[in-house]
Amino acid sequence: MIQGGKKYKSNSEISKEWDAIAKVRSKQLRRHEDISMDKVLIPILLDMTSDSNFSNVIDLGCGTGYSTKQFYKKSNKLTGIDVSPLSIKEAKISSPEINFVTNSIENHSKLNSNKYSLAISNMTFMDVPNLEDVVKSTSKLLKLNSHLVFTITHPYFWPLYWGYEKQDWFNYSQEIEIEANFNITLNHSSFKTTHYHRPLETYVNLLGKYNFQIIEMREPIPNNEIMSEYPSKWKYPRFIGLKCIKTNGNTE
Repeated sequence: MIQGGKKYKSNSEISKEWDAIAKVRSKQLRRHEDISMDKVLIPILLDMTSDSNFSNVIDLGCGTGYSTKQFYKKSNKLTGIDVSPLSIKEAKISSPEINFVTNSIENHSKLNSNKYSLAISNMTFMDVPNLEDVVKSTSKLLKLNSHLVFTITHPYFWPLYWGYEKQDWFNYSQEIEIEANFNITLNHSSFKTTHYHRPLETYVNLLGKYNFQIIEMREPIPNNEIMSEYPSKWKYPRFIGLKCIKTNGNTE
């Protein structure tokens, strides 16, 4: 069941939701049950970071670390952070060679004096309660001319995919907190997680406000070979990939 309403959850509450699903999520990914993760999202991130500086990389909202380790061999230094301590526990078990830290993006930016050369974020920015604080904090974490590359659910097509665009509470132009069962194509669960619908202009405007220039955008559609692995053909893109460069300016 999908429910939408006014925003009220905190990072702590979001953390508890992902704690509850951490072991299940880790198992899904290890068994390659998430087609979109393996065949769409990670390939986009790898391709869009092909010319990025991997000297000091941070994965924002790394979860159980599954996608983080895809970048390990390319990185001189790699850190993954997530608000869910049990997700980080799973990440440390599967990839002890990587530095995983339990923290929010906002708190990490306050505590960390080190500047990163690249920030990657896979399916996290639509899950944070306060996107402006997260974008502002990400800008503080990055060196000048560094890249931010991230994926999110498609603000327009995701509601159509899940069918909640017809609900009375849905309005594309508004920010809406949405709670639903965490389901992937090949595996449905009873665990509840929260994401935030935001119009695309919200992402674009906040990135610009905190000195990020968008240099590339992708709306991926799987090729025929990958599409055959899904129960039904995609009618439209389900995700967006954005690549930004940190420009000069005041982010305080």
